[in-house]
Amino acid sequence: MPLCREIIPLLSSNASLKWRIGLLLTTAVMGAALVISGITSYQTAVRSYRAIGKAEVVSMFMGLRHEFRHPRNHPDVLLEDIFSDLQKRGLSYLAVMDARGAPIFEKGRAISRFASEKWTCARGHRPVDISFVDNGDRLHGVARIRGHRGPAPRCRFLVMEITPVEGKEIVNRAFTGLIIEVGATLFLLGAALVFWRLSRKSEQVASQLERERRATAEQLERDRQLKMLGQMSAVLGHELKNPLTALKGHAQLLTEQLGSDHSGYKWAEIVVAETEYLEQLTNQVLDFAKTGSLKLSTVYLDDLAHAAIAFSKSDPVQIELDDDSAHWVLDRHRMAQVLINLLRNARQSSGSEPISLSIKASDKLTIVVQDRGSGIPKGDEDKIFEPFFTNRATGSGLGLALSKRIVEEHGGRISVENPAQGGAAFIIELPQGTMETDP
Repeated sequence: MPLCREIIPLLSSNASLKWRIGLLLTTAVMGAALVISGITSYQTAVRSYRAIGKAEVVSMFMGLRHEFRHPRNHPDVLLEDIFSDLQKRGLSYLAVMDARGAPIFEKGRAISRFASEKWTCARGHRPVDISFVDNGDRLHGVARIRGHRGPAPRCRFLVMEITPVEGKEIVNRAFTGLIIEVGATLFLLGAALVFWRLSRKSEQVASQLERERRATAEQLERDRQLKMLGQMSAVLGHELKNPLTALKGHAQLLTEQLGSDHSGYKWAEIVVAETEYLEQLTNQVLDFAKTGSLKLSTVYLDDLAHAAIAFSKSDPVQIELDDDSAHWVLDRHRMAQVLINLLRNARQSSGSEPISLSIKASDKLTIVVQDRGSGIPKGDEDKIFEPFFTNRATGSGLGLALSKRIVEEHGGRISVENPAQGGAAFIIELPQGTMETDP
């Protein structure tokens, strides 16, 4: 079951990532399809524009050539009328040129000229020549015409430039559609990216909430177990205390009666020693199960440190105290229990090497007990504060759990780290709210 609880969120996360990637790719493909469709429509519109334009120019030339063969008015008047009529269809230049390319009549302004080889009246030469100018937006056309005024036909050239209005509107609409489709693609991609970021953020928030929920549930479960353990420990401690006291008393009485030269004397001493150990263990269990409010008083930190060292029999201890007169508001008895536990553990880990006790009182009270042992195994930094957890062959595993409870009841925290110089350092931090200005 625990393995399932770990695997399911992982699979869910991978599925969510694949879903987001799929959505992003789908959006990109749709956007690419829109852009390709817009480009294709625009190119089709341009080709249509050119085809329609050429057809329109050829149609105009055919009509104009007919007018020149059968003129109803003077050519200048005729061209004036034609130019006025065709302006609304996009005509911007109209001219009649002689065989050398010199204008006989012209109206409007042309932006290009044909090369000299275009001006030929040779038989078989193409009568109409159309090309695109001005980046393909305008058509420039030349058509050969023959006038019939005078004794002999004369070779003339009709020149026009035109921007087909209807075709240009088609191209403009296609270009507008292309811009809209590109904009829609960019909008879709932007929306997909925004959704990607929002979904990731939502997933992270959900994951954080899930971790917090699990941590809360685990803490509640630990609290429930500790509560049950405390109740069981209290009952067990009370039930064992009286029999142990009686056993210890009778064993001590037996050693007094036997005398040191009796063969059973050493066995009686072993019974006394083991009974004292059981009595100490029972007291630890009762202390761990003990509940109730703290009995706070102003405590001089120097006195507290020396009393804990003496009671724990942990000399030699190097004491570092900034101010001998420093004081703090504590439950003296219970905080002394914490220091005694830490000093005893440090002495057991250090052998005969000196251990250190540092106390600094400023905006918060910081107490550090450092030993000269091998340090705390990696991964056990939190476990060592759990009840009945111990790496030693002897010991109840309640000392550090009891110390943590007492420190937390004071509103502080206790932690452990392995300093670079070796050993283990237990750090107690108590907040400023427990400090008084005057003792």
